Amino acid sequence: MLPALVLASGRCYVDQDGKKGDGSKSKPYQSISQALAKDCSHISVAKGKYSGDIVIGKKVSVRGKGKNQVTIAGTVTMKDGASLSGVTVTGSGGVVAAKNAAIEVKDVKISGALVGIKTVAGKGGVTAKNVRITDGRKGFYLQSGNHVKISNCNISGNKEEGIDIRSDVSGTISNNSIIGNGESGIEVILGKADLVISGNTIKRNKSSGIAAQYYRKTGKSGAVKVKNNIISANRQYGINCKAPSGGSPPKGFWGASLDMFSNKLMGNGDGNFAQLCGLSELVQQGASMSKEEQAAALKKAEEEERKRQEEEKKKDQEALIARERKENEKAEETLRRVEEERRRKEEQQRKLRVQIEQQLEQLNGVKQADQKDNAQLNERSKFTLFLIGADQNLAAQIIGREENFQNQLAAIQKEIFQVSNESKRSDFQSQLNELKNLREAILKNAQAKKEKWSLFGWLLKKK
Repeated sequence: MLPALVLASGRCYVDQDGKKGDGSKSKPYQSISQALAKDCSHISVAKGKYSGDIVIGKKVSVRGKGKNQVTIAGTVTMKDGASLSGVTVTGSGGVVAAKNAAIEVKDVKISGALVGIKTVAGKGGVTAKNVRITDGRKGFYLQSGNHVKISNCNISGNKEEGIDIRSDVSGTISNNSIIGNGESGIEVILGKADLVISGNTIKRNKSSGIAAQYYRKTGKSGAVKVKNNIISANRQYGINCKAPSGGSPPKGFWGASLDMFSNKLMGNGDGNFAQLCGLSELVQQGASMSKEEQAAALKKAEEEERKRQEEEKKKDQEALIARERKENEKAEETLRRVEEERRRKEEQQRKLRVQIEQQLEQLNGVKQADQKDNAQLNERSKFTLFLIGADQNLAAQIIGREENFQNQLAAIQKEIFQVSNESKRSDFQSQLNELKNLREAILKNAQAKKEKWSLFGWLLKKK
C-alpha cells in the first residue's frame, strides 16, 4: 500500500503505543503514515519503532522524541519544504529528496542505507545539521543543480564515499567529521561547483581525504574553497585530483578550481597532494596557510623570484662579458699571429729582395767583364781578323763564364718567382732579362769570332 500524501496545516501527534485516536496529544495516531494522510503540518513522534516507507509532504515537518528513542525502519522521501528531526532512519532506502525539493534534516541518525541522504538532479537542496550517517554504502549523494548546507554531521564507517558531490552543486560543507569511510571522505566534481568546504575533520578514509574530479562533459572550472580543515591519515592523498572519464583538463584547471588555505594536512599515505594536481610548491604550502600568510608567502616568493631573476641576469651578463672577453682575447691572439706572420713574410721578402739585388749585382759584374772583353774582342780590324783572327783568349774568357752565368740566372729566376710585390718582381725580371739578353748577344759574338776562319789563326789556336 502506497503512503498517503497531504498538504498539512495542523499539529498532530504519533505514538505507536497509543490507542486509535484523532492525532491529538491525548489521542495520537499510532503510525506516522496516519498523520501524513491527515491535515497535519507538524507531526510529533513519540518513542518507538515505526516501520514502513513514508513520504513527507510539502512544508510538513516530522519531529521525533530523539534519535535514540524514535526509529523509522524504511525509506523517507521528502517533498519541497519538508523537514525531519529527532529520529533514526534504518534500512537500505535512507532519506531521499524529491526532485526540486529543498529539505531539512536535523538531529537524525541514518544507519545501513545504500545512500544516507540522496538528492536527484534539479533545483532543490539539502540542509543537514547534526546528522550521523554510518554503516551504509554512501553517506551523501548530491546530484547536479542542488544547493546544500551540511554542518556538524558525522559521516563515518560507510563502504564508499562519505560525501559524493556531482557537478554544478553549490553551498557549504562545514564542521563535519568525515572519518573512516571505504573510499574518499569527500568526492567532488569541480565542473561548475560553487562550494565552501571548511572546518571539517577528514581522516582515516581508505582512499583520499578530498578527491577532486574532472569530467570532460563538465569541463568548466569550479570555485571550491577548502579552508580550515584537518585532513589527515587518509590512505592515499590529502587532496587527490582525478579524471575518471579520461582526457586532460585545461591548463591550470585544478589551481583555478581549488582555493585552499588554513588547512592542516598531515600523515596522508601517498602525500598531501597528488602529482596530477600539478600544483606549485607555493600553492601546496599555501593550502596550510591563512590568507594573510599566503599573501606574505606570495610576496616573499615574488621577491625571491625577482632576486633569482636578477641573479640569473647578472650571471648571464657576467657569462656574456667573459665570453666576449675570451672571444676578444682569441681575436687579439689571431690578429697577433696574423701580424707576426705578416712581419715574418715581410722580412722574408725583404731578405729575398736583398739577396736578389746582391745576385743581380754579381751578374752586373759579369756583364761589365763581358762588355769589357767584348769591346776588346771587337777592336781588331778586318785585315787583322783575316790574317790572324780574333783574340782567342778574350773569346775563351767570355765563353768560360757561361756556365756560372746560367747557374746564377736560374737561381735568381727561381727567387724572383717568390717575390710577392708585383712591381718589384716585374722590376727584377726586367733587369734579369736585360742581363740575359746582353749576355746572349756577347756570347754569340764571342763564339762566332772564335770559330771564324783566318789565314794564320790556326797557328795561334790552343791545342
